[in-house]
Amino acid sequence: MKYSCLIGNPVEHSVSDVMFKLFADKLGIDYTHIKIRVPNKKLLKQTFESIRILGFSGFNITLPYKIDSIQYLDKIDSSVLKSGAVNSVKIKANKYVGYNTDAVGFIKTCDKLLKPIESCDTVFVFGAGGAARAILMEVIKYTKNIYVFNRSEQKLLDLQKQYGSKIKEYLLLDDDLIIQKTKALNPKYFFNATSLGMKPAIKSSPLSSKVYKYISNKAYFLDAVFNPFETQFIKSAKKLGAKTAPGIYWMIYQGITAFNIWNDVDLQLSDKEIKNIAKELIKRLDK
Repeated sequence: MKYSCLIGNPVEHSVSDVMFKLFADKLGIDYTHIKIRVPNKKLLKQTFESIRILGFSGFNITLPYKIDSIQYLDKIDSSVLKSGAVNSVKIKANKYVGYNTDAVGFIKTCDKLLKPIESCDTVFVFGAGGAARAILMEVIKYTKNIYVFNRSEQKLLDLQKQYGSKIKEYLLLDDDLIIQKTKALNPKYFFNATSLGMKPAIKSSPLSSKVYKYISNKAYFLDAVFNPFETQFIKSAKKLGAKTAPGIYWMIYQGITAFNIWNDVDLQLSDKEIKNIAKELIKRLDK
């Protein structure tokens, strides 16, 4: 039997336990994945140690601990160094080795469900936490026209320390400002890396309804939130006629990479198999 887990707060909304079981079944591995809610960051170190003692092969980290967890790692992959966030940890030789599989999951979702980013494209990213850092790690490879919006000025300042001039502007999340920038720049991509829209607050979104009338129907939308399957952010974009990528696919693609790292395997899934797994997870979201 092999074990992995998810740590964060909240974790109840996640269907990662179902997802990893589906991966394991594909390879014939006896496997269990559990969800562990960590109420506050003071308990992170204790949680890390408990996971190691109990013999887990690895674990995922979700909000709000993707940045705070770095201090407890023994080794970090280049993906953590470049992004400034960790979401997957492998336990190897009793050491914690950190990776950012969110970055792989994001760019695969963007390339497969939307369109590869080009140098001429303007990108709006909403959020400045761990998920945003994974997005930015990939987006800066393709374009310099990147604008980050966030509710907290302090988090924007922290993000600026990591990415500096690689980001065009760091801006507060404000409808009027977003409209002003949208009218001036005609952005191609809108990426939500906040928790806005996640159950139970399903009516929330980083964009209010009045913003969408200024957005082109040829724009592309990707959401980090996977529960519900279609957030308000995604629903409004679909109504506009834009192309969308729900967060469940991001979760699956990052999950495949994490699963392979933890278990020293090479799980490969076709596009059809990915869609079938997504359908199964969506059923669980509806329960």
